[in-house]
Amino acid sequence: MLTRIWQASSQNKSSVLILFFIIMLCILLSNAALADVTAFDAVATVRKPVKLQALTKGRFFSEGGRLVEFHIDEKHIGTTLSGGDGYAFLKYTPQSIGLKKIKLKLAEQSDEALLLVTDKKDRIILISIEAALFESTLSFKPAEGAKEAIDKITNKHRIIYLTSIIGVKQSRKWLQDNKLHESIVFSWPGNNLVEDLREKDINIYAVIGSPDMLAGIENSRKFSFKETEGAEVVESWEDLADQLKKK
Repeated sequence: MLTRIWQASSQNKSSVLILFFIIMLCILLSNAALADVTAFDAVATVRKPVKLQALTKGRFFSEGGRLVEFHIDEKHIGTTLSGGDGYAFLKYTPQSIGLKKIKLKLAEQSDEALLLVTDKKDRIILISIEAALFESTLSFKPAEGAKEAIDKITNKHRIIYLTSIIGVKQSRKWLQDNKLHESIVFSWPGNNLVEDLREKDINIYAVIGSPDMLAGIENSRKFSFKETEGAEVVESWEDLADQLKKK
């Protein structure tokens, strides 16, 4: 009797183990099928190398060991393997200035971002989306006159957008939906971003943002729509465009 019970128990254990391995295999195959890739905007100075970045993910988490193809304006520039943290990098040296399209491919999945290539002499203006482009803090409606003013500003300056709340992907969509000037979008991590850009020979000419954002920034013109120490306070986007013309 005991022998039969032991045999039955052993058979059950084997069945459980087989079922467990089947489930794990299904999860792994499912993750492979759902592998995704995220592209990131970037900025560079012409004829200087820039490190393009991608993130590969499984069903829930970042996942390494994935081959990512990098394309610039539809031209394949290289393939690289993502590391254990899911990040893949590729060094690229742009030969001409302008806004270029980054496209990443991972199996059947793809994602797009933008690369802004500037000259060392180009004047770059950083614009906070939430602090400068929203009509109000709780409104997703564009500030009055913002589109027209930015169209004027970009005749002589290049734009980098910053986001601190809604995120990069949502910001890209918002800019597109509201037909605002197309350019790259960076998440605002703090004032060290400005220094990081300067190390890449990006000429940060002005920053338009909130008092908190502008507080620690030096060696750039600063504009705000609110009273801010050390910044030029403007009443409207039309006023801001006029101020930028003066110097």
